[in-house]
Amino acid sequence: MYEIFGNDAGGSAGRHLPIEMPQPHEFLMLRRLLDRSRACIVHSHYAERLVRLKGFRGPIGWCPTGSVCTPWTLRGIAADSASTPATPLIGVFGYQRPDKQVWECLAMFKELVDSLPAARLLILGSRTPRCRSKTPSATSDWRTASFVRGHQTLDDFDGFLAACSVVVNLRRTTFGESSGTMMRAFGLGKPVVVSAIGGVCELPDEICVKLPRDRHEMQVLAECLQWLLSDPQRAAEMGAQARSG
Repeated sequence: MYEIFGNDAGGSAGRHLPIEMPQPHEFLMLRRLLDRSRACIVHSHYAERLVRLKGFRGPIGWCPTGSVCTPWTLRGIAADSASTPATPLIGVFGYQRPDKQVWECLAMFKELVDSLPAARLLILGSRTPRCRSKTPSATSDWRTASFVRGHQTLDDFDGFLAACSVVVNLRRTTFGESSGTMMRAFGLGKPVVVSAIGGVCELPDEICVKLPRDRHEMQVLAECLQWLLSDPQRAAEMGAQARSG
C-alpha cells in the first residue's frame, strides 16, 4: 500500500488489490525505507538506478561488494560425493528458490553427464517450499552423479565452494542484489557462470561467463560447462582474474 500510494491506507483501493499474492521481484518495496533515509549506499550502479526510480533524491554512495574467504583445500567432500580432487564438480549454492533455476540445472545436467560421465553436480543450501525436491531421473547413474545438501555453516559452505571446478549462479530475475555466493566464489578463485541480469552486467567479461536470459540459456550453459571442465587451465585463469579483480 505504501509503495503504491505513499500511505498505508491506500484509500479504498486496498479492498480490491490482490495483496495475498507473492511479491514479484520487479516490485521492490523500498519506498518506506527510502522516504525515511538521509542517504543510501548501494553495491552496483544498477541498484543506484533502482533507488533513483523510487524517487530518492538524497546522496547515494557506491561501494562494490566483496568477500574475504579462508584459503581452503578439499575437505571431506570426496567421501561424501564419491569424488576426488580431480573430479569435475559443478556447484549450485545458496537459498534454493525457483528463480535460481535449480530444476532446470538438474535437467541440463542429466544431458551433460552423458558427454561428461565423470562430472558431478552439487546443490547446496536451504530450499524454499516452492522448489521441487525430486530429481528428473531415478537411475542409479544419476544418483551417483548428483547430490543435494542443506544449509551449512559458513566454514563448511566455503569448504564445499572451494571443492568446485565451476560455480553456477543463475537468476531468472533480480531484486537488485549482489550475490554473496558469487563474490565468495570470486574470492576463492573459482570460475562462475551467471545470468546476464541486473548488476552482474557491470562485471568485467574476463572474470565470469554471462549467459543471456533467453530460451537457449540452458543449452548455452551446458556448452559453457563442457568448455570450462574440458579446459581446466582456462577455467583457472578466469578464476584467478576474478580473485585479483
